[in-house]
Amino acid sequence: PAVAAQVDNAATRLLLTPHELIPPDGFIAADHVPRLLDDARAAVDRLGHADVIERGEPCWTDLSAWLGVEVHVGHERTTSDERRLDPAIHFTARGDDVLAARSVLDAEVWRHAARRHGLDGDALDRLADRTWSERRAAASTSDPAPGAPSGGASGDGDTGRGAVRARVAAAWRRASRRRADR
Repeated sequence: PAVAAQVDNAATRLLLTPHELIPPDGFIAADHVPRLLDDARAAVDRLGHADVIERGEPCWTDLSAWLGVEVHVGHERTTSDERRLDPAIHFTARGDDVLAARSVLDAEVWRHAARRHGLDGDALDRLADRTWSERRAAASTSDPAPGAPSGGASGDGDTGRGAVRARVAAAWRRASRRRADR
């Protein structure tokens, strides 16, 4: 709970804080999720421009058009790859469920922003699954050999990376179904 503000729906907290239903030093209560989701969607709709960077180049083209100037996005990595996570230890079904619970609002706000740019249904689900899987795979695989595809490639790569992607995609779908059932 002491780090809830950094790990519990951080993007939604940025959109809404201060908010009477968001504790500054605790987790967001599950029964507050529907109201907070409505409030977060409304906050996104009040922004002049909201998008998801996972759309790639169209995101930057649309932002450039909205700003009236061309935006040039660099792709320089600024984080170290020295320490990788072991998927067998760090990415468990229980961990996936906890992460889904702590990001349920952020995931839905992300989907709302993506829908504003025409993504919906299967295309939105594929983008969400691919994006999440690639990030998890990149966090857990070792650096590729020179000339080999990077961890961010959309193919399955080695079987370890493919297994992580499959587990993450399944966890995302489980969390999405639980949200839809509520």
